[in-house]
Amino acid sequence: MTDVTPDQKPRKRIIDSAAQRVKLDADPNCRVCSDRATDPHHILLKSQGGDDIEDNIMPLCFDCHRRYHNGKVNLWLKPKELIYILDRMGREKGIEYLKRRRIEWS
Repeated sequence: MTDVTPDQKPRKRIIDSAAQRVKLDADPNCRVCSDRATDPHHILLKSQGGDDIEDNIMPLCFDCHRRYHNGKVNLWLKPKELIYILDRMGREKGIEYLKRRRIEWS
């Protein structure tokens, strides 16, 4: 059996709400259902070192955001978002992270 420890969260997370608003204004529809996006979902979670930048934020509506975190839907990345993850984490770790989080790309 492998010992697994939870990822350490930074002591203080800085939230750049302006960056989140820019993403939702530029991409106003939910990526899953096409309703109005209300929730900025971080592709690379902030607890995993993700930034509040446009390439790391996926617009979702409240219901789809909740459904994703409850394991009911998968998400699809745009090319720029995939590049951000792979640049940030490296190819192997990035692909493993995306598979584990049920995030797909083409």
